[in-house]
Amino acid sequence: MNEVIVSDNGEPPILLARAPGQVAAQPTGSGAIVFRGARSGNKNFDPITGKFAGNKPKALQVVAQTVQAGALPLQSGIPAGVDPLVWGRRLDAVREAGRQLEMMDAATAQKFLTGRVADINQVDINQFLADVRMQRISDLVDILDTNVRARRAKLPVRVVAPTRWTTRAFAGLSAPEIGHLVKRLEGKGWDAADITKNVVKKVKNPELRAQLEQLYGEAKPKSGKQLPAPVGTGK
Repeated sequence: MNEVIVSDNGEPPILLARAPGQVAAQPTGSGAIVFRGARSGNKNFDPITGKFAGNKPKALQVVAQTVQAGALPLQSGIPAGVDPLVWGRRLDAVREAGRQLEMMDAATAQKFLTGRVADINQVDINQFLADVRMQRISDLVDILDTNVRARRAKLPVRVVAPTRWTTRAFAGLSAPEIGHLVKRLEGKGWDAADITKNVVKKVKNPELRAQLEQLYGEAKPKSGKQLPAPVGTGK
């Protein structure tokens, strides 16, 4: 059975085991019994584990340690089992690659990632390149939207890029990617006039431009072809 010895300093009780038939030990002031948080000796000594627990960190210290470790408990979109800091660094690499002047291929992507990842052989290069293309679209959405909104109201944050980058990024889009770009701009409140002026008129491909003009009222239908479904729609 167990005998409960109650500490006289307000701390939780300590269970001391004794064998059946054994006379219960009588607590004395000799110091033979060590209480959790006893006033004498090291106050951090834990009689249950026999270890020294150390000072309990304050709330502000916990927050600082969490930030320093790179953990973002409220961040969404992190794949299961992936460290948030590792995922954040991957996104950093995708953004940096997407903002290069030239579009990457498999060879240049591997060269770019060398030194940025622990093992280049563990990287899905095709998925990385797909993410880079989507990053370029996202940047174009922000850049074009900033240019339009800046004429209407002051923005606290503006996203800008050199004209050379914007021109090359836009020219490198496929038909489905342009469809995706347009639909995202529509989601930001762009009307047909905005899209015609800032997107359609910049498309160099005559056939694709005609399809966009058909959708946004700049030209009469010249064929039965439709603009390819935006990327990511599955249509």
